[in-house]
Amino acid sequence: MIPGSHFGGNLPHVGTHYLNYKEYQITDGTACPAEAGDVLFFNYMTTHGPENNRSELTRRNVLFQYRDASDIPTENVHFTDRFSQ
Repeated sequence: MIPGSHFGGNLPHVGTHYLNYKEYQITDGTACPAEAGDVLFFNYMTTHGPENNRSELTRRNVLFQYRDASDIPTENVHFTDRFSQ
């Protein structure tokens, strides 16, 4: 994670979910090692990302996102209607 990056506001993305890796180097960040079963909490505006997966196993995670009701998303990329049926 890049400490303090959440104060920068909304950043331009490449595609839907990624920042320009040449401009936002994850190597500039602070490592937050986590083991199976660990939980990390951070502001959703914090620039973050993993190092390359060097194992043959797929990385899995569970993502929960919370926001203030007045914090309107700039795009509806995380909304789904698959549970409304």
